[in-house]
Amino acid sequence: MKILHVLKHCNLSNGHVHVVVDLACAQSSKGHDVVVASGGGPYISLLEGHKIKHVMIPQSVRGAPRAVFDFHSLLKTENPTVVHAHMMGSAAIAYIPTRLRKIPLVTTMHNSFDNHSFLMRLGDVVVAVSEAERKLLLARGYSADKLRMVYNGPVDSVRKYLNPTNSVVIPAKSIISVCGLHRRKRVNLIIEAFARLANNYDDWYLVIVGEGPDKQELIALSKSLGLETRVIFQGHHPNPQQLLQQAAIFVNFPDAEPFGLAVAEARASGCAIVVADIGGMPEVVDYGRAGTVLSEVDPESIARSLDGLMAHPNRLTELRRSAQTDLDRFTAVRMATNYDAVYTEALSRVARR
Repeated sequence: MKILHVLKHCNLSNGHVHVVVDLACAQSSKGHDVVVASGGGPYISLLEGHKIKHVMIPQSVRGAPRAVFDFHSLLKTENPTVVHAHMMGSAAIAYIPTRLRKIPLVTTMHNSFDNHSFLMRLGDVVVAVSEAERKLLLARGYSADKLRMVYNGPVDSVRKYLNPTNSVVIPAKSIISVCGLHRRKRVNLIIEAFARLANNYDDWYLVIVGEGPDKQELIALSKSLGLETRVIFQGHHPNPQQLLQQAAIFVNFPDAEPFGLAVAEARASGCAIVVADIGGMPEVVDYGRAGTVLSEVDPESIARSLDGLMAHPNRLTELRRSAQTDLDRFTAVRMATNYDAVYTEALSRVARR
């Protein structure tokens, strides 16, 4: 099968890009002919190293007509079996060309919280990345007939072999969060919770991995709470699993999260997990078997849950072990196999149409 993935860019530190890289490389390893079309980015060399062709198609609102024309030309040149769009703009530019050439269009909903996410309805098959997300889309009026669920597969990702030039060492007694520093990620709650514990656990640290527009505001918050030496803002890291493997506890409390790539990566790395009861994250920790799920997300509740782990090493060790079991459904190989079935269904739909 020849698979053409289309997305806006191939930049680092973007969850949907990580999914495409994991999926495309797993598909290539299975023997599929894989092409990725995007506006470019650092992951191109990794893709090409796995025998995946990359084609430049810049995407922007002003450049949309040109992108549609270029994409139509690409379909004539590559003649893919199926097109897989991963963001709203990509679905929009792929829709008319795939209709004209009678090629199935599969869309994966990575950002249902985005105002333009309705564009993902354009797919012949629409994929939700968790059962919670599937139910959300059904409630929004998506057709159950063409809505399917496939978990993301970051656990055995080729990205874990990326080696940064300078390896980073963090304290073993670290609470870590890996996310974009955007308001919806609610990193401020983590810092405020840690402030309630810092005096009682003076050998523990909080490590924040990621970049974003709220970084300086979060640094200022840490300083105002007297935590400037206890909260480490690590910034972007090309391979966060190298940091996750050193940490003891992983935390994540966004106000929306369709799946939670970093949660699955933290499980595979052996962190004890504490997450919010939001979106797909409870599924990623087996509804509490492999991590703690908080229904109330505020600094006091977070601090209380963390204290229960930091004060009880045996409980902490038990949760870290539980996190690393039964991860098969979150592997890239399993994800690629599940998408094979989705593509076959999309082909059947187009043939009937």
